[in-house]
Amino acid sequence: MKVKFKTYFILKCLPRIGNIKALKIAKRLSSDIESVRLFFDEYKQIRNVEKNLPDFDLSDFESAFNSFERETEIAEKESIHLVGFDDDDYPLEYKNIKEPPCVLFVKGDVSKLKEKNKLAIIGSRDASDYAKSISKKVGNVANENNVIVVSGLAKGCDEYAHKGSLHNGGTIAILPSGLKNIYPSTNKALANDIIDNGGCLVTEYFYEVAAAKYNFVARDRLQSGLSKVVVLVESKIDGGSMKTINFAKEQNIKIYCWKHDEKFFDLNKCSGNKKLLQTPGIESLENGEDCLRMINSQFKD
Repeated sequence: MKVKFKTYFILKCLPRIGNIKALKIAKRLSSDIESVRLFFDEYKQIRNVEKNLPDFDLSDFESAFNSFERETEIAEKESIHLVGFDDDDYPLEYKNIKEPPCVLFVKGDVSKLKEKNKLAIIGSRDASDYAKSISKKVGNVANENNVIVVSGLAKGCDEYAHKGSLHNGGTIAILPSGLKNIYPSTNKALANDIIDNGGCLVTEYFYEVAAAKYNFVARDRLQSGLSKVVVLVESKIDGGSMKTINFAKEQNIKIYCWKHDEKFFDLNKCSGNKKLLQTPGIESLENGEDCLRMINSQFKD
């Protein structure tokens, strides 16, 4: 049975129900249920079998239904696409990761999610000027070869990757917040440029949710999980980008790492690069020709 976005949304609104539990419950439902009372009653039946599920009152379901009505009104007003786990617009890549999001909120061209060739470009927020230029270069090479760039709209490497791949809807930004609270706020103009140029913004968070510490780690799994290849441009060994690399390894995503020119090498900024380049299976990139070879080997049939 295909489950509607509404069902997943309501499950996600319930306290202590994350993506995994929501998907598990949805599989046990006999059908999509429009009535608050019927949904509540069927949940109680499921809980009799799944003892680890939280206990809820009818008021919890009433609140979830009300939240759905508010969110759909906002979505219509703000031209936001609501995408559930079973919808046609849902990216197949996410169905293969450890914790797939059961709902997505997309602003811009939602069809970009289903594009076959997607490349994540990641790196430090406190990026060197050299790393910013490399992020833009890699983004541009991908864009010129019809590969969609996925990144996180953060300052530094992310924003320059987006800037290099804006042309013809060539970029997707995955957010650690709801679409009302673009993060960082200094990149709101870039977010609008992404939409205006045919790309899209994607989040698993409800419209008014602000960015929080845990959201950044959760977002990392979506950046790598949506992509066929991940390129690390610059990161310290304990930088947030290394979490994305760990997700990519777990998800069996191909990883490339930029080898900094000796003139620009700064161990304080790229100790993560140094470690990765010593790891078996990680391939290095040093110039535009390397980028093109990577594109041809990974994305050309």
